[in-house]
Amino acid sequence: LTATVLPEDATDRKVTWTSSDSSVANVMGTGVVTAGRKAGTATVTASAGGRTASVRVSVTVPDETVDITFKASDVSLKAGETLYAVGDWGQADAWKRAGGVRLAKSGGAYTGTVQVRKGHAVTARLVKVDASGRTTWDKIGDVKATADRSKTVGLKWDNAVDKTVDVTINAAADLKSGETLYAVGDWGQSNAWKRGSGVRLAKSGNMYTGTAKVDKGHAMAFRLIKVDASGRTTWDPAKDRKSTADRTKSLGVAWNTSKVNEDGTIPDDSEISISGKGVVNGKLTMQAHHLNELYLVGANTSDKATWWSDSAAIAVSGAGVVYAVQAGTAKVSAKVGSKVASVDVTVEDNSTVKVSSVTISGDSVSNGKLSIIAGKSVQLSAAVLPENATNKTVSWTSSNSSVANVMGTGLLTAGKAGTATITATADGVSSKITVTVTSAPQPSGDIVIAGAESGKVVGNEEFQLTAREKDGSSFKNVEWSIPNTDLLKFINGGFSKTSTGRTVNLKAEFSFMRDDYADTVVSVKATRADGTVLTAQKKLSVGGYDSWSNSDPVDSITPSADGLVKTGDNEYTLTMSAGSSKHVDLKVLPSNARQLPLWSKLGGDDSVVTVDGDGTIYAHTAGTFQTGATIYNRYFNLTVVVE
Repeated sequence: LTATVLPEDATDRKVTWTSSDSSVANVMGTGVVTAGRKAGTATVTASAGGRTASVRVSVTVPDETVDITFKASDVSLKAGETLYAVGDWGQADAWKRAGGVRLAKSGGAYTGTVQVRKGHAVTARLVKVDASGRTTWDKIGDVKATADRSKTVGLKWDNAVDKTVDVTINAAADLKSGETLYAVGDWGQSNAWKRGSGVRLAKSGNMYTGTAKVDKGHAMAFRLIKVDASGRTTWDPAKDRKSTADRTKSLGVAWNTSKVNEDGTIPDDSEISISGKGVVNGKLTMQAHHLNELYLVGANTSDKATWWSDSAAIAVSGAGVVYAVQAGTAKVSAKVGSKVASVDVTVEDNSTVKVSSVTISGDSVSNGKLSIIAGKSVQLSAAVLPENATNKTVSWTSSNSSVANVMGTGLLTAGKAGTATITATADGVSSKITVTVTSAPQPSGDIVIAGAESGKVVGNEEFQLTAREKDGSSFKNVEWSIPNTDLLKFINGGFSKTSTGRTVNLKAEFSFMRDDYADTVVSVKATRADGTVLTAQKKLSVGGYDSWSNSDPVDSITPSADGLVKTGDNEYTLTMSAGSSKHVDLKVLPSNARQLPLWSKLGGDDSVVTVDGDGTIYAHTAGTFQTGATIYNRYFNLTVVVE
């Protein structure tokens, strides 16, 4: 809190802070309010020159959350599809994919976990999202539960898909440039007999084909239409074709012919084409020493066909079965009467195993990023999968070698300050990381960065750092900086990347997406009274979700120092001689609670005492000075008497 005293030239502008109930809300001399251990309300008052102003502080108990794990079974995903659980469990973007949870393959099921406020109602349903972003909702209905404890909620995909069959329409038609062929009609879909609900037929060999999903047993009636580039529609003059969707099947039709072939072949007087598994637009790719079965579209099953291949790469039987003999290309043809159809076949050597993925790793590489000081080196490595890939040779490149140079062995050396992208490539598959190079610090001389002595801070923890001379004296000016605000922020710098002063307050950033510790550096530029500039850096490891979740609330803080006397509840006195220094050690329980305190001035003149972020107290001149330390919701106050 901040107290504004008016007028600005008032004689007595000194502000004192008090709380009506410190167990609910404790206030320090700087106006920092800390919530106590119990819920309730307290009045915090600021006083100056006989005037007061107050604010009412309400302390509430945080909502308790539980883990709800969604487990989906009996789900079959096609290539490129992703499974989500969406719904309403108190989160933002309820019933939207952005507010749902992506389910990952786990054994024979798909699972994903969310945090839900304890006691909240949970309503969920499964959705499938394909590679184009199209969403398919589960038809089984909403599944409901209550988040009374951490538990697993079972979801099951409705097998309604089994109630439909795929009907493929093979059509022969003569299209002009810019024309598109559709099958429109009524097979139980909405907007029957409209182009929007019809099936667009794509070119496949000598015919056009497309598939409709129809309720099993439903009657079908359809007709062909041509749509030119201007959108004008021409209807097939033949009458409606009719069939029943009794099974998954193909129907063969032709423009201006009412006949429907239930075996998918094109009615007589139409062209023939070759089809089969993997045949697309008259082309087929096969692996060496593999078989495939081809068949004719547009020919009657009773017609005798003659098959042949024009290359030794492919052998073909009289029934259309092809065998890939060796790597190469071939044209496989079939003739019925005077009609001939062909397909171009490419045979690949299956002794070659392609690389599927490349992953870069190395010391301090995290989430595709690496921070390094100019002049330093780090060995990078690239994991190539699968293990039996034929060509696992890795090549390394840098987008800016003057910033980060990488050798063929993966050894990276930092050059000048800046950013560069390092790429590792194997068999055409690449992985990239972004490297940020910071300038090497100048000789540190007698500069000391005190605080966070272990070099580790817990995610979401607040702490202090102090820059001082080795003898404890202050610099004329101190400037602090960090590379970015991904891991740390300066609290007294407006949650920014920079701050100033002998002692600064920082906050470790916390993310549910990061479990492990990640490294960063805090840089200091200190100027002495004679103008000498010193620089130094302190490396810190910032904890992720695991460090935060594994830390317990603070139960107690017990200070200790030579000559320290306890004078009351959370009140202590320390007597020192001018020109001396003492270190106040803190015992924080439990041992896995946050350990780093925030020291603050509660009263007195800075010319009497200086308190650093590591708990070192420097006594300068005779007088009295009040300070205190807080860790989360625990605190103690200390009066320093300097003789």
